[in-house]
Amino acid sequence: MLLYNTVFLYSFILGMQIFQFFAQAGIVGFESPASQYEEAQLSISELLVANPSSTHLAFAKDNALSHIGIYKHDILIVNKNMPTKNNPIVVATLNGEPIVRLLDRNKHMLQGAMSAQSYTLRDDDDFCIQGVVDFSIRLHTANHHPVYECATPEMIDDMIIKHPSATYFGLAQGHSMINVGIFDGDILIVDRHQFINDGAVIVATLNGEFVCKKLDKAQRRLVSTKPYSFYQLSERDRFQVEGCVIASVRLHSSLNMSLN
Repeated sequence: MLLYNTVFLYSFILGMQIFQFFAQAGIVGFESPASQYEEAQLSISELLVANPSSTHLAFAKDNALSHIGIYKHDILIVNKNMPTKNNPIVVATLNGEPIVRLLDRNKHMLQGAMSAQSYTLRDDDDFCIQGVVDFSIRLHTANHHPVYECATPEMIDDMIIKHPSATYFGLAQGHSMINVGIFDGDILIVDRHQFINDGAVIVATLNGEFVCKKLDKAQRRLVSTKPYSFYQLSERDRFQVEGCVIASVRLHSSLNMSLN
């Protein structure tokens, strides 16, 4: 069956720069580019939080914004100072209840993926914006560090990264993994020491090319989720798992400026 690819580009954070390594077809017996950077210190908080004093964490309570890549239980990086005209994804309280929605100021509406998840603001509503969502973080494995509601941005690394020296960043290209919450351009956080469970999202090299796929151990398949398709691994394939995707990061601030 045809395999729809989400291509993985290696990226490493050194001095807050991202270095990308593009895989080329036909490479045989090469050493993983990640191996030479195993001692590099990776920090999610340094990458995502420019101003800690104006940033706090929130957590998505539902799937109302799944169409733009925010899912229930996702960690949200909230900027208290960014004007909503530059980013309409707001974290707010509505009549005492926390809510995360797209704010349409012209229609005075909080919008979700479906009409039932949208709400038209009234004059008597108690509505308070707490900030806008710069980034969202989606966890793809069982969380080894429980997420606490009182967590601060400085705690992100401890919440997500279990093996710092074996963890690296990469960029996803393509749309084949959208149904597990990985979109084109998302930053992938990959752990080379994480145990690979059946159905885990992995980064691997397949015949000289990097791919991001779900691993079906029992059937020896690499699975794409949208549209569903798979690649049947054989003994002829040059295949190596480069790590487990423990989380993915999606940028929202610049992405959603076009919605205004």
